[in-house]
Amino acid sequence: MADPGGVVIRDDKGQVVASMDKKITLPYSVTAMELITTKRALRLALDFSLSHIVREGNSKNTIDALMCEESLLSNYGHLVDDAKRLANQFESMEFSNVNREGNSAAHNIARHARHVSELSVWMEDVPPHLSAIIQVELAFH
Repeated sequence: MADPGGVVIRDDKGQVVASMDKKITLPYSVTAMELITTKRALRLALDFSLSHIVREGNSKNTIDALMCEESLLSNYGHLVDDAKRLANQFESMEFSNVNREGNSAAHNIARHARHVSELSVWMEDVPPHLSAIIQVELAFH
């Protein structure tokens, strides 16, 4: 089973700082895949020395797990703990649940990840097929 993992990192004005995608090839649950993608996004944000982060996602289970104060004993508890350790390295960190339509660029880059075999990273950009989506989202920012 191969599922997508895509990330779009934006600044406070909605401009793209970086984006990346990579196929996740093990049979993880949706929540586990979201957590793996969260960890990748947080590492990339740390690489850019960003300090104030809002992690948006459309998986309520994932957001709830990341916001939970206690350690989880679920199959993906270790992924939650890893993501929280990364999140604690930022000055401020917020987790926000948004519907898929509200996070169209990230959803589309994740779909694009199904067709790639290696990690792809774009600096201050997104794959060309997402440019129009980014422009539409900027209009609403």
